[in-house]
Amino acid sequence: MSVTTISGDFSVFGAEISQTGKVMYVTYKTSVHTEDRGESYPAYIRTFLPQGTSPLADHTTICLHGKIWIQGKNPFVIETIEIAPYPGNPADAHHGIGLPAVYPRIDLLGHVQTTADTTYDGRQIFKVISTAFVRGKTQSSTVLYVFSFITIILLIKTPFI
Repeated sequence: MSVTTISGDFSVFGAEISQTGKVMYVTYKTSVHTEDRGESYPAYIRTFLPQGTSPLADHTTICLHGKIWIQGKNPFVIETIEIAPYPGNPADAHHGIGLPAVYPRIDLLGHVQTTADTTYDGRQIFKVISTAFVRGKTQSSTVLYVFSFITIILLIKTPFI
């Protein structure tokens, strides 16, 4: 069993509408920002577009929970499970100010593909493969996972109050 999901806040733009049979979808462009390294990765968010509704305006801030497909150096593909835009006018200069910084969190449950390699600073690195049903078919993601025993030791030594 494996699954790869993502949750967090995103700013969307560049809506493109597509249709599969009678079902309409909208695909937005966005970025996945990391908290620890300050890096950013391009991504597409694909969601169902109910009949008679319009896509979100450019630079709308949304709260999202979805399935993610990570495919090498290509943009991430996110299929929404739940999406909710924050209220307000995205064209307003103050839109999004005061919202908490909720960096995206990727949860990955998968299978370890390789034996762990140990780095010079004691971390262990290994590849994990996971799947998610995205864009109408099962897609595989391979992620390089870095595991640090220092983190575990700090958690064990931290008193819980």
